[in-house]
Amino acid sequence: MKSKLTLTLILTTLLSIAAFSQNAAPQTEPSTGSTAAASAHQHGDFMQMLTQKLNLTADQQAKLKPVLEQQHQQMRALRTDTSLTPEQKQAKVQELRENTHNQINAILTPEQQQQFAQLRAEHKGHMKGAVPSTPQQ
Repeated sequence: MKSKLTLTLILTTLLSIAAFSQNAAPQTEPSTGSTAAASAHQHGDFMQMLTQKLNLTADQQAKLKPVLEQQHQQMRALRTDTSLTPEQKQAKVQELRENTHNQINAILTPEQQQQFAQLRAEHKGHMKGAVPSTPQQ
């Protein structure tokens, strides 16, 4: 189960990075609903993973859903913002993620916060070896 969680987190992060990398090139086609559906599926997977790993209550799940939806909307807006450089976008993504993690922590119990911090640390450890440190163009 731990490897499934790790794989899910890695895939989600890699897909986010790929989406931002693709934004560097101008888009010639309008975006399709399939991207939105895939993203919604990822967010559902993230919610499911959090529910399982942190033993979230129904109330916590209800409070987390709008937080994750807001992050999703802000990420989409950020991806389509052509006024920012790739470096600025990356900084904004980091800021948005940190803000979302803070909002998630506010919903969790102290024990769940420790578990969430551990999940994040494991994810960061796996990502260091999985993603190049410099963006490829």
